[in-house]
Amino acid sequence: MATRTRSDPTFDELVDELEARVDEIVEVHVRRMREHYPEQAVGDPVIEQRIREFSNESILVEYGWLRRGELPEEAPTRDADGARELARLGIPVDWLLTGFRVGHRCHWEAWLDLVESRTDAPALRRQLLERGSKFFFDYVDRITQLVTKEYEHERQRLRRKRGNQRVVLVHQFLNGAELDSRALGWPLEQHHLGLLAWAEGGDRSLRDLAAMLGRPVLIVESGVEHAWFGWASSATSLGPAERRAVETFQPQWGRIALGLEASGGDGFKLANRTARRAGWVAWYTPDAVTHYRDVALEALAIEDADSARRFSEEELRGFDDGSARSVRLRETLLAYFSSDHNAAAAAAKLGVHQQTVANRIRAVEELLGAPVAARRAELELALRLRRCFEKPPSLQAGLQNAGYLP
Repeated sequence: MATRTRSDPTFDELVDELEARVDEIVEVHVRRMREHYPEQAVGDPVIEQRIREFSNESILVEYGWLRRGELPEEAPTRDADGARELARLGIPVDWLLTGFRVGHRCHWEAWLDLVESRTDAPALRRQLLERGSKFFFDYVDRITQLVTKEYEHERQRLRRKRGNQRVVLVHQFLNGAELDSRALGWPLEQHHLGLLAWAEGGDRSLRDLAAMLGRPVLIVESGVEHAWFGWASSATSLGPAERRAVETFQPQWGRIALGLEASGGDGFKLANRTARRAGWVAWYTPDAVTHYRDVALEALAIEDADSARRFSEEELRGFDDGSARSVRLRETLLAYFSSDHNAAAAAAKLGVHQQTVANRIRAVEELLGAPVAARRAELELALRLRRCFEKPPSLQAGLQNAGYLP
């Protein structure tokens, strides 16, 4: 038996280090899962955040079993909940199993790196690698069996509960399945206004909006607690008076996001997609109503959140930080653009002297090395994105009306 050197860690110490790396491992897991997303989830930062949170909780549970050297007899609570949620959404169980297989690869690579970098004694290194390898392979085999069982039980329950069948069909359709109006029990050939609601009473507000328009409304659970997808559909498109009513509507309960109106089966999907994209931006704001047409630029840019954040930082270089001076410069630039480059009008909005606005704009131009007018489109989008990224997204905050759900 090999003698441990002073630098060699114990098994428990290595597990401690693995747990300390969980955020890093989660990000690798999420990045690798992107190529496997179902159609409905592609580009959706909220679904990605849910995947990130699910991954974090699931991984920590797995490391607890690793430390004990045991395998679960039943699916851990978080994993079982995830399996049942996917069954309710009509997403194939293969996607969940892929998540565990990708996770297995992430765990093994992290364990291999730790053991190789922290262990000097060859015999001990081999022992630790074999111990980790056996556990991770055994765990992924066991957990995939257990979550598949939970998934199938939920599907059976849904079949017995007829009221949920339409929810499953809608989600299958949104994820690319073929479906017609007869199967869905909803006129897909009509014009659909895409809706999204979240927080307590949000579904009631969708019904209020549809009633105001005189349209029937299809509302289904989004798959996230206290969040609903909706479609207000009609044989005719919205007229001018109806559009004005939509623009001024304020919900009594919850929060809502409105997408575009589109027709047909593809329009049904587009209406939902744009409502969800409006919700992406609403996730970062306290507004009760968010219209896609008002936030389309941010919504399209946030589809690639990492690139959007980098773009904003680059455009606003020199005044992107949280200092009082940078905040004033950004506020002034937004007011200046919204006033069509009129310094006097911007000063009135800000409650400062016209010369103050001129001085601040000059300061921005010195930082940029170019006139602000030359990059108005880029700067304005960067400022709008900057406001989105000022508040870190929080799923729990969304449920409490301070942020966004899907």
